[in-house]
Amino acid sequence: MRCFIFVVFLSSVAAWSEPFRPWLIAAYGDTTNQTDRYQMGNDNTVIDIYTNLMWESGFLNVSTINLANKNCVSLFKNGYSDWRVPTVHEIQSLLDYVNAPGINEDYFTSLPSNESVLVTSSSSLQPTDLVLVVQQQTRSISSQYPPDMNVRCVRGPQRTAPLDRYTKFQYADKNFVKDQATGIGWMTESSAIWFCDQAVDLSQVWTPTIKALFSLFNQSNSPLIDEAVFSLPSMLYLGSSTPVAGENGYLWAIDGSTGLFQTVPLLGPAMAYCATVQLD
Repeated sequence: MRCFIFVVFLSSVAAWSEPFRPWLIAAYGDTTNQTDRYQMGNDNTVIDIYTNLMWESGFLNVSTINLANKNCVSLFKNGYSDWRVPTVHEIQSLLDYVNAPGINEDYFTSLPSNESVLVTSSSSLQPTDLVLVVQQQTRSISSQYPPDMNVRCVRGPQRTAPLDRYTKFQYADKNFVKDQATGIGWMTESSAIWFCDQAVDLSQVWTPTIKALFSLFNQSNSPLIDEAVFSLPSMLYLGSSTPVAGENGYLWAIDGSTGLFQTVPLLGPAMAYCATVQLD
């Protein structure tokens, strides 16, 4: 079976004409079918209002990562030449974890069910060459390496982590931080995955979506998550509130040792960092 992938890679290109601003909180939600989210541009381009990114609506099959990067850097569409290969977090922002086929087909060309998406940049904050595979149909992110690749180029402000990324605060006598890169608040101690939604003294706290949780991870650094801020759980997996499509009773989680995605039972061995921003 032939396997296709998308590539993301960050290179030095012309700057986006607008300053970087954090994504809208709704960009970290499980769906991508919001009626006000996308706008069609010229030359088969799509503007994502939630992330301030401009995308190709289609994709190109490439044989190597270098060709993917070369294709995006040399691209001229909709009057712009500052295209690049997207990062893994940017590609993930297009995934719909609720509706099939996993991407909004009103705006983007979808991949067939047996094809996957390859991303090569491990983090939207400090990208590297690390190869990560995003499977559009299952919405998973792993480190597998299929032989063929697809690239969907993007242009937009490249996210950089603020020097003082996390600001401490307290809520109901619990230690929290606000992530200045995303606007999401986090409890710094991990808890049982059910705790976030059921703690009576934390009425404004809930279990994060998989997109929100993944924003904390950076595979280009060791450790993968800021251990000076977050107390790592003894259990292997950090859970989310995002259900696994087609698998009743399972949720998406992230392997704390690799930063890659796993599925865990609803009552399975996963901890969670509670979030304090509601995700629509």
